[in-house]
Amino acid sequence: MEKTAGQLALAALLALGACGSGGGSGASEDPSTQPSLTGNLTVLDQSPADGAVQVALDATLVVTLDGSIVAACLDDAGTYLETAAGVRIPGTARTEAGGHQVHFAPSAPLQAQTDYVFHLSPLTCDGTGRLLDRETRVGFRTRDDVPPRLLSASLTPGQLGVGRTDAVRVIFDETLDAAALRASGVRLRRVSGATAAIDASVSGNTLLIAPVTDLVGAMDYRIEVDAGAVADVAGNPLAIAWSLEFRTATDTTAPQVNTTWPTGTAVSPRATPEIAFDEAIEPATLGTSALRLVDSIGATVATTAVASRDQYRVRLIPHAPLSPSALYRVQLDAGASAITDRSGNPLATAQTYSFTTGTDSTAPRLRESTPQPDAVRVTRRVRPEVQLDEPIDPLRVTTATVVLAADEGAAPTYTVETVGSDRVRVLPSEPLAPGAGYTLTVRSGLDGLRDTAGNPLGADIVVRFRTAADDTLPDVFLLPFHGQLAVPTNATAVAVFDSPIDPATVHDGTVKVVDGIGGRVAGTLTVTHSQRAIRFVPRVAWAAGQTYIFTVVGGVNGVLEPSGNSLAADVSSRFRFGHSLDVVAPNARITINDASRERQQHMSVTGSGFEIRVDADDFDRILDMSTVEVVITGDGGVPGQETVFADAIVSPSTLRYTVPTAAALAPGDYELTATVRDLAGNIGTSAPLSFQVRAPDDGALPFERTQVMWVRFDLDRDRNGRIDHEDDLLRLGLMAPGDPAGTNARMVTLLRDGILAQAHALLGRDRSGAPLGADAVPMRLVAHEPRGLSHARIACGGLDPEADQTRRYGQSSSGVLGRAFFDYRNGNMRDVNTGTSPGLGVFPGELFLFEARVHSRVYPAFLTSFARRFLALVPDMGGTPAGAHPLDAIVLAEGFDETTATSAQRARYRAVFDAADDWATAVGIILAHEIGHAVGLVAEGDNPRGLHGDRSLHNALSSATDVMAPAVGYDALVSLGYSFRDINLAYLQQRLLMK
Repeated sequence: MEKTAGQLALAALLALGACGSGGGSGASEDPSTQPSLTGNLTVLDQSPADGAVQVALDATLVVTLDGSIVAACLDDAGTYLETAAGVRIPGTARTEAGGHQVHFAPSAPLQAQTDYVFHLSPLTCDGTGRLLDRETRVGFRTRDDVPPRLLSASLTPGQLGVGRTDAVRVIFDETLDAAALRASGVRLRRVSGATAAIDASVSGNTLLIAPVTDLVGAMDYRIEVDAGAVADVAGNPLAIAWSLEFRTATDTTAPQVNTTWPTGTAVSPRATPEIAFDEAIEPATLGTSALRLVDSIGATVATTAVASRDQYRVRLIPHAPLSPSALYRVQLDAGASAITDRSGNPLATAQTYSFTTGTDSTAPRLRESTPQPDAVRVTRRVRPEVQLDEPIDPLRVTTATVVLAADEGAAPTYTVETVGSDRVRVLPSEPLAPGAGYTLTVRSGLDGLRDTAGNPLGADIVVRFRTAADDTLPDVFLLPFHGQLAVPTNATAVAVFDSPIDPATVHDGTVKVVDGIGGRVAGTLTVTHSQRAIRFVPRVAWAAGQTYIFTVVGGVNGVLEPSGNSLAADVSSRFRFGHSLDVVAPNARITINDASRERQQHMSVTGSGFEIRVDADDFDRILDMSTVEVVITGDGGVPGQETVFADAIVSPSTLRYTVPTAAALAPGDYELTATVRDLAGNIGTSAPLSFQVRAPDDGALPFERTQVMWVRFDLDRDRNGRIDHEDDLLRLGLMAPGDPAGTNARMVTLLRDGILAQAHALLGRDRSGAPLGADAVPMRLVAHEPRGLSHARIACGGLDPEADQTRRYGQSSSGVLGRAFFDYRNGNMRDVNTGTSPGLGVFPGELFLFEARVHSRVYPAFLTSFARRFLALVPDMGGTPAGAHPLDAIVLAEGFDETTATSAQRARYRAVFDAADDWATAVGIILAHEIGHAVGLVAEGDNPRGLHGDRSLHNALSSATDVMAPAVGYDALVSLGYSFRDINLAYLQQRLLMK
């Protein structure tokens, strides 16, 4: 395999290079026995299960996988057992069951009643090189027969001045079982004996005791928690009862009336007057002399006064219905005979309010509900609704009177609202769970829903339903677009969905067109293109200059998917027609893998996994993307136009179709064409695109399995007794000589991890290296030596090994930021890019010398981007290194909270970490560039033989943000969003093969 050397330096930029021999094939396995496509290991079972309790102290942890694991890889640092507090537990990992099981045996028995987490490294691999590629975590708790122990409470024994409404928190030493709470065993009572109502609940390791109503002021109370009233998650009950006494704050404030009901006229004779106070009142003071209902001649009406549970509201319940069309008054006395609060303070001011009854004493009834009772296939976007037969009191529409509950699992969060005068609607905060049962209950009774006259529901309204099992939710866009002007008069109206719809739900009640004054437009509706499009053709031609509104109805009564899912709400488009016809055809272009025009022909791809894209435009007219037809012809069976459209992602100007494994094309030569119409029916046809399908093999795919690259931050190639990565940070002022604040180790780790995170992001992976989706590049970077796993290596740190290693601040850079063996098609899975002759790896020190020299030439007349970040840190620039500033022991410590810091602390924190972020970004991009060379980016020559590089092995005519550009500038690295060029990314994602 020919390896080509190349290196480019520009006056204003720094060079990125690849060099020649990669050392030939280093594959340790016979390629003929290797599966060609990248795949990952799958965990089939684990024991104990995640979240298990009462695990034996001598338990061996077992993880079962779908491959035969290489025993040596279990020595990886990412496989370990630790306590929940982060203390590592020694042990031995081994394989069993023919290698399909990983067994981890702790070196000593585990501690009882302790939480542990077992980690299985993402670098766990089988004999074919498949990786787990995601960390597996198993949390469990060992045998626990020790009762929970109380640690503290939010009150201290004998505490004075406690708020009369304060909840008390009791903290235990372990997590409690909420289901095991015995509420009768938790009490709050006066020391003199009277018990106060409370709500007791458990969350985590906390028992919360909340008074239902205000406590009496200046009163001694005792909290009592019986033995057995709470238990831990292992089932151990509290062994010893606990109590605490405290005294409430003095209360001398008189209660006040907040609101009264009813007022006005036409009040139901069955009304029960209510008064709400600003604090809890004493129910014992609700005598006839304190609060009474009188008629128009002053006679007292026989009532019973009932306080609410929290005692903030009082209701007067007449013993018989009131007289219709009569005046009534509610009177509240003041002084010695008045209602008092819980502390004995009487109402300060006598009050009277009146109302007049009407004749309506009929309870409201249910007229209809959405969904209907016992409905199934209900859209997950449903907003349940009930309509009553008369207007309702909006003040009674709350989540206490209108309750949506799940039959099992987590309760939904929601709000409620009135719609019009007679409907109540529930608004879930997110789509309901798929295939789940729900119950909507509208409460009856005096505390439930009532009409505007005050008549309550006679019985609860209960509506049970089940949601659609489909986990997807539909979306739609309408053509012509909303706000479109001068629409051609020969256009049609089209709705394009992102998934198939149920044709039975498409009719003139769910798809509507009206003119500008609301008149209904008659027309013909058809469902087309794999049931993903609705077309409306008017029976009478559109009126030139007229405005129309096209609406697709959402919700449970709208257009539905076959599963029952619906649009969240109605979708409408308002547009106006012009005075001309459209006779011009649109333009259509078809590409593979988003390749640019000059690189799209004759591409070589695998039979599936590559993307076909159609782009179209119609000048100032409107495309009809529901009409896109992709025609594939060639040597093997091909998916039809309807199949392509059914699985495609369609937007107003593009169609994207990724060929699935189930419809993989056979090896051979193929051609693509695409047609698209505009709304007037004019047809545009793309130029044909030729491509070749090849059977993937190890010689054509860059990655037989997920490639692991050990990024060597641990090298000391200048032999000065300190690793090169630390040399870089000392130059930059990101760590301090002598480590005065003890922060150097953290900065070394943060910068290392930040550099890897940036490179991983360019590869479609998260900070830790886990793939973010199907488009992630099958390459994982690690900062330690993988065990039992074939891997490549690249150096990262220090100066260019081919240049003088004694250069210091102010001296010239070599101008080269990195070199790596160029490995065509990644033929050598064990490339080692760590040598000094030739000098290989990434050289951050050269970037520093270059930027520092520029700074020294232009400062103070001009401040470069580099200097703006590093002037406060670099010692040779007059800065104070991280770890040497008086504030650094605080701001560089783990757990530093910027939101509570002083302005000086925030400024120092930002000075250090903004610089660190920029440096990690710049070096991470350079690292990705050099790794690109090491796996075959970019070969010289025309596609598909090469990836459109030039003789320097860099992308010809590259953009400023191309990772594989031949040269870069610091300003661009830290300010622009870099990415791999389209064809490079297709190669890395294995959507393209090299010949």
